[in-house]
Amino acid sequence: MNKLFSDQYLKKQINRGVGRNLVRKQYFDNILKHIDGSTIDLGCGAGNLLESLPHSSIGLEVNLKAVEFCKKKGLNVIHFDPEVDQYQFKSLRKGQFKYLTMLHVLEHIDTPELVVRKILLSCQRLGIKKVFCVVPGLKGFKSDSTHKVMITKSFFEKFELLKVGEFEICDQSFYPFNFSWVGNIFAHNEFIVRYER
Repeated sequence: MNKLFSDQYLKKQINRGVGRNLVRKQYFDNILKHIDGSTIDLGCGAGNLLESLPHSSIGLEVNLKAVEFCKKKGLNVIHFDPEVDQYQFKSLRKGQFKYLTMLHVLEHIDTPELVVRKILLSCQRLGIKKVFCVVPGLKGFKSDSTHKVMITKSFFEKFELLKVGEFEICDQSFYPFNFSWVGNIFAHNEFIVRYER
C-alpha cells in the first residue's frame, strides 16, 4: 500500500508535539497573511492549515483515514482521487474559491510538472486568483522516503511553468530563512512559490 494512504503516515501528522505544532503555526501564518477568502487546501492531510483558513474553505485529501479524521474535527474535507479527477476539481463550482494551497504535495508526485500545469488551468477555470505551492528544501526532501521529485527554482524554468495560462509566478522565496542553501542543512527551510492572475 502506498505510504501516503497508510495509517502510519496519518499518525505521523497527528502525533507532532506541542512545540512542533507551535512552530508549524508560524509557517502557516506565513501563508495565511496572503489569504482573506475561501480556499482549497489540496492535500490537507490532518487539517492543520485548514483549521486556520476561512470557514468557507475546503480540504481535498487522498488518504481516506485523514478524511475521516478531519471530518471528526468538524472540517469540510472530501476524498480526492487524482487518478479519477485528473486535477480538474470537477466537484467544485466556479467562483466558489479565491485561493488554492498545496503544502508539501508536489514532492510526492511522479510527474509534478504535469500536475502543476493541470492545477493552474483548473484554477483559472474556477476563477481562483492565487495558488501557493510549498515544498521542502534538500535536507527536508531527503528526510522522507515518500518524496519522489525535488522541486527547485530551476524546476519551474525547465518545465516552462513560470507562466501557465493567466497564472504567473509573482514570488519565489524560502522560509523561515530566505536563502536556498539553508535548505541543504536545515530540514524545515521551505521553498514557497506564489502564482497570481
